Amino acid sequence: MQARFHQTPPPAVLREESRSWIDRAEPDDALRRIPLAADGEIALLHLDDHPMNVLVDRGKISAVLDWTNVRAGDSRADLAVAGQVHGMAPFYAWAAAFMVRDLAPRVGRPDLPWLTEDLLAHVRAWGDEWLAWSM
Repeated sequence: MQARFHQTPPPAVLREESRSWIDRAEPDDALRRIPLAADGEIALLHLDDHPMNVLVDRGKISAVLDWTNVRAGDSRADLAVAGQVHGMAPFYAWAAAFMVRDLAPRVGRPDLPWLTEDLLAHVRAWGDEWLAWSM
């Protein structure tokens, strides 16, 4: 399913802001150097692809939910499962920065006991390692 929406041409309004997927993580200068897209192809990005956002009926995907983060950009920023993909280090670093930015305001909520400062520190460290590999 993910590959199918990556092959769908993004609407013009998203294509005009094709760097906005990078800016969602409030990146530092190193992450701002991520190329817009491999070989110039701009894809439709969901940017929140996980099992809770996929509906399945009789063993087939019937819908993908929560398109709040939709953007146009490099499909590597949106990969959930893939075969051999090259050049992922800056995208992993970006994903960590985006995750921290998205989750930090929710730390301490009683309905999210798993979301702790220690977890975010681990995500930051993981992102920093990938950032070092991308330079």
